[in-house]
Amino acid sequence: MRIQEFLQHHGIATNPFADEDAQTDLVFKTACIRSVYHPAWDKIYGDPSEPATAVVFGEKGSGKTAIRLQIARHLADHNADHPQQQVFVVPYDDLNPFLDRFRERFSARRRRRPDRVLSQWHLWDHIDAILALAVTQLVDRLLGVRDARHPAARDEPLDCTMLDGSQKRDVLLLAVCYDQSTADNRLKRWQQLRRKLGVSVWMSYWDIAVGVAVTAIVLAAIALLGGWNWLLTVWPYVAIAAGWLPCGWRLLKWTWKAWQIARCTRTLRQTIPFLRRMLMRFPAGQLEGQPLPVRAATDDRYAMLDKLQGVLRTLGFAGIVVLVDRVDEPYLVNGSTDLMRALIWPMLDNKLLKHPGLGVKLLLPSDLERLLDREDRDF
Repeated sequence: MRIQEFLQHHGIATNPFADEDAQTDLVFKTACIRSVYHPAWDKIYGDPSEPATAVVFGEKGSGKTAIRLQIARHLADHNADHPQQQVFVVPYDDLNPFLDRFRERFSARRRRRPDRVLSQWHLWDHIDAILALAVTQLVDRLLGVRDARHPAARDEPLDCTMLDGSQKRDVLLLAVCYDQSTADNRLKRWQQLRRKLGVSVWMSYWDIAVGVAVTAIVLAAIALLGGWNWLLTVWPYVAIAAGWLPCGWRLLKWTWKAWQIARCTRTLRQTIPFLRRMLMRFPAGQLEGQPLPVRAATDDRYAMLDKLQGVLRTLGFAGIVVLVDRVDEPYLVNGSTDLMRALIWPMLDNKLLKHPGLGVKLLLPSDLERLLDREDRDF
């Protein structure tokens, strides 16, 4: 008896075993996702009000993606039932865009060797990618972007009126550094966000106003006093140059910062003109002492993560859950155990995995478990 005949004999319309991917398995999505669980489900899922890290190893096809989908669905139910204690879900399961941009930073000779490329991948590259996903989602939800779809997200836009002045600045700063949406022009999107938050930036033009005022005063003095011969001397030009000096200094300062950000955020799509222009829109003094991802180190990233968490807490989120899956699928990895190790090992950092309010759910191939068992205590 053929399979189709067997199914028809028992009145089954479709083969429940036809789909091998949980993302397209209708039987799993409709009948199992809320009722069939992994034996260690309680440990993996944890308590949504206190997100915690969990690591799951499994063979290919053993159900890791199903667990990810179940976590997202249950967190969506939790968010619907607890609007003031929601969980912000960040799906970190498509690493190809980040690996593409990371790979472009290297010479053509090194690009041909995935092992040499991934040997330069560090923890801060992971944090940059996670922040990019989280901030892009946050901006989408603040602006109420209709076409954006995010796991466990409620339909209504987030209420930004609850944010205080410093948090609004933090949102704008995070958007400058990490908003990677392709739905709209980045400049236009940032301006929309600024208007949504009700933040005025006219004070940021003070240096231009000084330059224009000094230039106007010098020219007016020459015209009113009839000192056209002054134009033959150096002093009018010195005075005008002095008036534009603050603007020139700010331009150089933020061009340098923009270059540092673009250089150090290796997994993101950054342009120096955009970064410089947006950083210069913050009024003088607002960014003094504020962290920026300008170094190849994790300290600034953790500070940016803390800013994001502070904003989310005010918006009604108890924590962040990052769902890490499909690490064997990126084209640069292509199922290689050694390349997966190079990609994932930097993420197995105690400070990140135990960061307060952050739960990282790592759904990893079982090949990595064997490598992990070989590590010594220093790891």
